[in-house]
Amino acid sequence: MIVVSFATKGNYEKELAYHLMPSLKKFNIPYDIDIIPKSNWKEATRYKATLIKKKLLKHKKPIVFLDVDAQILKYPKLFDEISDYDISIHHLDYELQWRKRPGKRKDALTGTLYFNYTEKSLKFVDEWIEEIKKNGEHDQTNIQYLLKRNKDLKIYPLPYSYITIIMQRGEMPTHMIRREDIYILHHQASRRLKRK
Repeated sequence: MIVVSFATKGNYEKELAYHLMPSLKKFNIPYDIDIIPKSNWKEATRYKATLIKKKLLKHKKPIVFLDVDAQILKYPKLFDEISDYDISIHHLDYELQWRKRPGKRKDALTGTLYFNYTEKSLKFVDEWIEEIKKNGEHDQTNIQYLLKRNKDLKIYPLPYSYITIIMQRGEMPTHMIRREDIYILHHQASRRLKRK
């Protein structure tokens, strides 16, 4: 695998330097990261699908996309073990994460994504790019819609330990997971920077 990502100039470059880059180097994980011109949050998220397609075609092997505010706490061995799948994504129990009680709402998260270099995954990313162009919504809304439509994709359900999300005030979601079980922690830079 190779980890891919992108950062917009400015604040997100700092997030990359502080969170993602040190942990990639710590575990000696190959990476390919782009720095793009500054844009608003929604425009930046819409670039994600395009970047994933570009990196799949460039490397011709499985890629793992990580947001730049991600911190790898343990070597993410799962990605070396799921080469029989087209993609891997987590569906978050929204109520459990933010209100600490189980609910029905399940959100497809795109902070950690695995894409294999397969015909099906490439076709899916093309559809994702087109859907974004068509309706202008951000990446998560579009991917969630497309996943319901694409029944032939072989999808591995990504564990929460690979996309654990820091709570609003910076505390750990210990009601969801023990800290020692976390592989990839997301620091929610977009929420923090939007509040500023």
